[in-house]
Amino acid sequence: MTPELAAAEARSRATTRRKRNPMIFWLQALIVALIVAAVGAGLYQLTIEQTGSDQALAVPGLIGGYRLTDVVRGEEAITQLRQLHGKDIGMTAGWIGFYQQNATVWVAAAGSEAQATQLLDSMNRRIGAGNGPFTNLQQQNVNGQTIYTVVGQGQRHYYYQQGKLVIWLAAPKGGEERFLAGALEAIR
Repeated sequence: MTPELAAAEARSRATTRRKRNPMIFWLQALIVALIVAAVGAGLYQLTIEQTGSDQALAVPGLIGGYRLTDVVRGEEAITQLRQLHGKDIGMTAGWIGFYQQNATVWVAAAGSEAQATQLLDSMNRRIGAGNGPFTNLQQQNVNGQTIYTVVGQGQRHYYYQQGKLVIWLAAPKGGEERFLAGALEAIR
């Protein structure tokens, strides 16, 4: 091969590389951006689900076969939970999950088990006294867990305490027991 032919071939390869480089560069940049976004979203979700030091604040995507459709977390959830109770009850974290067929879960994390017990007792006293839209307060035992159940607002509701958590469920019509069993398994 002559030096002129070799030089021409080298120029041709350089020109071809220059033409392909922008496309390859942007494709690589897009792949890197997608990977960074996926990792960032995963880390953000993990951080949000573990608000506070209690991993029990992870929001289940499915309870008793009912899929999560929306969730309120962090300060917004704490504000809404405080409004429901009408006072500051020592909540450190919480979430509100909306599930299919009008099912809703409210989870409040108290500063201690004693505070959670006080909240549960306060709820029982208010409901038992007829204060509010809930009636027919009953207590039952499900797999060793004390559960309180009431009727109101067109639904059956369940509430109970697990450690520092106080959990309230508005169960879907026709799936009440399945939703309760799923919540007892999924929310810990």
